[in-house]
Amino acid sequence: METTRNELPYKLKSILDKMKTDLDTQFYYYGSVQRNDYIEGKSDIDICIFTDNETSMITRVAHFLRVQKNDFKRM
Repeated sequence: METTRNELPYKLKSILDKMKTDLDTQFYYYGSVQRNDYIEGKSDIDICIFTDNETSMITRVAHFLRVQKNDFKRM
């Protein structure tokens, strides 16, 4: 789903919206944020990003988050 069933905190939503814009891609949310067991401030936010160029996307996400590319794991 491109939207969440549960509302995200404003600051988090703003960051994710900026990231989607900067990466020029869609986020697909899954996990507890789409269910009744989501707890704001406790639950993680699971996001899938689909891409034709995995290497480029990892580089762009790493740059946005200011982390190393080797911090990512293939799934």
